[in-house]
Amino acid sequence: MQVEAKSVVFVGGGLANGLAALRLTMRRPDLPIVVLEAGPTLGGEHTWCWHDSDVTAASDWVTALATASWQGYDVRFPDYSRTLTGRYHALRSADFHAKLTHLLRRRVRTSTPVAEVHGDHVILASGERINAGCVVDGRGFAAVDSSHCAPCAYQKFFGLFLRTDKRHGIKRPMLMDATVDQRDGYRFFYILPWSEHELLIEDTCYSDTAAVDDAGARADILSYAEALGLGAFTVIGEERGSLPLPLYGAAAPTLTRTNLHSGVRAGLFHPTTGYSMPEAVRFAEWLSGPDGVGRRTGKALAQAAARRARQVWRQGDFCRRLNSMFFKAAAPSGRRHVMAKFYRRDPELIARFYSGQLSAIDCLRLLSGPPPVPVAEGARAFFLKSVSAERGL
Repeated sequence: MQVEAKSVVFVGGGLANGLAALRLTMRRPDLPIVVLEAGPTLGGEHTWCWHDSDVTAASDWVTALATASWQGYDVRFPDYSRTLTGRYHALRSADFHAKLTHLLRRRVRTSTPVAEVHGDHVILASGERINAGCVVDGRGFAAVDSSHCAPCAYQKFFGLFLRTDKRHGIKRPMLMDATVDQRDGYRFFYILPWSEHELLIEDTCYSDTAAVDDAGARADILSYAEALGLGAFTVIGEERGSLPLPLYGAAAPTLTRTNLHSGVRAGLFHPTTGYSMPEAVRFAEWLSGPDGVGRRTGKALAQAAARRARQVWRQGDFCRRLNSMFFKAAAPSGRRHVMAKFYRRDPELIARFYSGQLSAIDCLRLLSGPPPVPVAEGARAFFLKSVSAERGL
């Protein structure tokens, strides 16, 4: 398949590239594009979530992709529970694949590994060459060298998709049930009620290590589900993951002057939550807009994308400092107290934190009040980079 030189080739069919390809097709239906995915499906095995406030009103096109949407969500800690009222959305990768392959049709090529990526062409593992005016490399963390985002901690999770015989009665997501046993860091259970009979329950931990104990988490989820009073149910699927959360001074992604990178490969994700949907939507809007392919191609576009990615990385500096305080100054058993304090904050501040749009005043507010970590340790973590991080800069 020979693609025209003015076309756009997306290497990797993950969230960022998939959304960018879709948005580009919506805004520039005449522009030839192709999405090359090494695996059998787009999106792998993931569940992506976002708040209404994470994206602008002009981005309602992504809300149309959601598997499910809810009005409000809950958090629960030993001392209190709270319902926050903003809309919350989730997209399962199976639905991501189905909807994008339907909308993009012949523009998607799955089971197509790429051997070489260049600024104006790619070479497939089969030896086929595809020329392009723009190549977008969005192959994710797995394709990045080991120094990417180091040093870091992790948000790791294992989840089970359940189908209940009776209606489970859960009306909205439980973003954090932190009343569970605290081990291996800050631990909580996460619930998404897809329908009256289907839900996802995840055992999630903000940990110093990346390894996921599948067997232990599975047993704990089954016990948790029984305690919820779900009745008889069937396990219909599972997912697992370990998202790096960069600490203060973490090495920024290596961005070349010739190749355009997207998604987590370009560092476009929230440093503290690990959420990638908001930045993926913003990237899709930028690439398809007047400052993207409508204005530049080739090296000029790659350089503009790199400048944009570096700006996003710099904007995440405060959150990486918070990560360092959370993981270095707070004992693993005491991290729950930090999160409990955060979720007592003003809902609009919480929303801006999730969207990665904190103001200077917001940052001061997050640091105000009685410190949830020891003062000296917190100050060191907030202001000092680790030795390993400094070597990576």
